[in-house]
Amino acid sequence: MQLFATTADGGHQSRLKYNFNDSVDRILRHIHDTVEVWSEDAGVRGSDTTFEMGVVTLSFGSRGTFVLNKQTPVQELWLSSPVSGPSHYTFCDRTRTWRDKRSRVELLPLLEQEIHKISSSTGLKLRE
Repeated sequence: MQLFATTADGGHQSRLKYNFNDSVDRILRHIHDTVEVWSEDAGVRGSDTTFEMGVVTLSFGSRGTFVLNKQTPVQELWLSSPVSGPSHYTFCDRTRTWRDKRSRVELLPLLEQEIHKISSSTGLKLRE
């Protein structure tokens, strides 16, 4: 799916192109890579991160596992959280962020808070 937003730029009209697969793959890769480096640097015990076939798994042993996966048919990013449960996110073109379909809460700050809570570690910065 591609969405086009028209913006005024010095009197000229330009189009910003949004591509679901590119956007969701970028955010999933960012979450995986950032959490992986942070957990190693912070010495978070029992943590494991994987990214395979559009699914990111962030495991914190017996404390719980976060699963994020892309749902291409409905153009959503789904999160299963041991803290807040399941939620579905859509890309907000205006703010260039992933937001919960119901609450409109932004994904990255929520995920930061929940990972800090479950891991008992601090310092994770997911916001790009």
